[in-house]
Amino acid sequence: MDPVQFHGRGGAPLVSRQPQQSISGPSSIAGRHATGNVQRPGAAPNLSPPRPQFASPRQTSRASPTRSPATHVTNGDKVIKRERSLSPPLSSTRRLVTSGSKFIGPVPLPCAKGRPTYPEERKKWAREEIAKLTRLGLTPEKYFIRDDGMVIDWISPVPVWSDTLLPGNKNSDGTAVVVADMLNEHARSSNSAKRARLPKSIGMNSRPPQSNDHSQNLSNVPAAATATEPMAIEDATSGQNGTGVGNLIVLDRIEPSSQVEDREMREREITALEDSALDFYQQYIKTFDSDRASLASAYSRLAVFSYTIHDTVPLKSLGAAFLPVNDVLRFAPRNGSRNLVLNPKMDAKTSRIDIISSLLSLGPHQFSSPENIFYDVVYVDPLSSVFLVCQGTLTDKERKNRLSYNQSFVLRRKEDDEEDRKSEGLWPLVIVSHQLTVRDMPVPVPL
Repeated sequence: MDPVQFHGRGGAPLVSRQPQQSISGPSSIAGRHATGNVQRPGAAPNLSPPRPQFASPRQTSRASPTRSPATHVTNGDKVIKRERSLSPPLSSTRRLVTSGSKFIGPVPLPCAKGRPTYPEERKKWAREEIAKLTRLGLTPEKYFIRDDGMVIDWISPVPVWSDTLLPGNKNSDGTAVVVADMLNEHARSSNSAKRARLPKSIGMNSRPPQSNDHSQNLSNVPAAATATEPMAIEDATSGQNGTGVGNLIVLDRIEPSSQVEDREMREREITALEDSALDFYQQYIKTFDSDRASLASAYSRLAVFSYTIHDTVPLKSLGAAFLPVNDVLRFAPRNGSRNLVLNPKMDAKTSRIDIISSLLSLGPHQFSSPENIFYDVVYVDPLSSVFLVCQGTLTDKERKNRLSYNQSFVLRRKEDDEEDRKSEGLWPLVIVSHQLTVRDMPVPVPL
C-alpha cells in the first residue's frame, strides 16, 4: 500500500513517514510524538513487549536524501523534534510563472444565489472571464465559483508576470512579435508532441483554490471561450502564407481590475442624470407659465404627448349640480382627452407641432404655486433614460380656482439620438414620453 499523500499550500506532497528504530542511543530519538517509554541509563529495563515495526513497501536500503537539520526541544524526559514545514511561504513580490490561478470578485448581482436565472448568468460570466484570459495568450484549464468570486486555473507557454499576466520579456518593441511567434509555434506543435510544463504556482494576487460544489471543467464551456487558433497573415508580395513572425496573435494589454471604480462611476452618472431631471422640470414649469411655444425645444423628435381629464363627479350625476366639476373642462377640452382604457391610441400627439398646439389649447392655469410639488425620479437602466413623476396643483389666478394634476415624463439625453444631437437649441434632456392627467380638487368635507 502506498503512503498517504497530503498536499500543502504550495502543492508539494507531504509523504507520511514510517517510524524507524534508533541506532545512536537515547539522544537520537526523533519523532513528532515521543509518547512511548524511553530507555535511560541507570533505569530499570522496560519489560513490556516491543511494538512490531512495519516496514514501508517503498522502504529500501538506500540512504535517504539529505534534509535540513531538525531542531530538538527537550520537555522533561522526552525529546521532541520540531520539523520545518514543507509548505513554502507565499511570496509578496512579482515573479515569472507559467501557471497559476486568477481570482475575480465579487460575484455580480445576477449571478448571486437565489436569483431566478443565476446558473445561466454564472456560465455567461465564466465565458466572458475565460475569453479575457484567452486573449492574453493564456490557456484556461478549470474554473469554479465561490460565494466571494470565481477562480480560474490557467497555464501559459511562456513565462508571464504573476501580477499583470503579461509576458516577462522586458525588451522594447520586439516583445509582442517574439511572444506572439512563440505562441503560434506552441499551438502548431501541441498536437504532435507534448511539451514539458513547469510546476504550477499561484499568483501573488490570487487566492488558493478551494473545493466547491460549483467547480466545473472547461468542457462545460462553449468552444467560443477556449483558446484561439493561430492567425495566418498572407504575404502581400508573394501571395503565400507568411512564416516566422508573419503568423501572429494580437495580444491585448490587460488592465488592472476596475469593477469597483466602474460601479462607483456608474452610480455617479446615474445620480447626476437624476439631478438633471429635477433641473429639467423646474425649467419646464417656468417656461410653461411664461412661454409655452418655446417648449418645442424640450421634446424629442420621437416624443409622444397626451392628456387625460379625470372627472371626480360625472356631469350626468346628481352631485354635478352642487360641485364645480366644470373647472377641469375650462383647462382642457374633453374632446382632446385620451381614454387609456377604451381607446389608448387615440388623441396621442406624435410631433412637435401637434404637441405645442395641444399645450397652447390648454387653459390659463399655471404650474407655479406656493404649494409643494411631490415628485419621484428613477433611472431606467436598459434604456439609459429617466422616469420622472410629479404631482402638484394648477392655479388659475384670474378665477382663483385650482386643479390637481399628475404628469409623468420619460427623459433621455439628446446625444442618444443622432437627429436630436444635430438639432440646435434642444435642451440637454429631452422628452420622449409625456402624459398629463388633470382632475378637480377634492371638495373639503365639513366636520
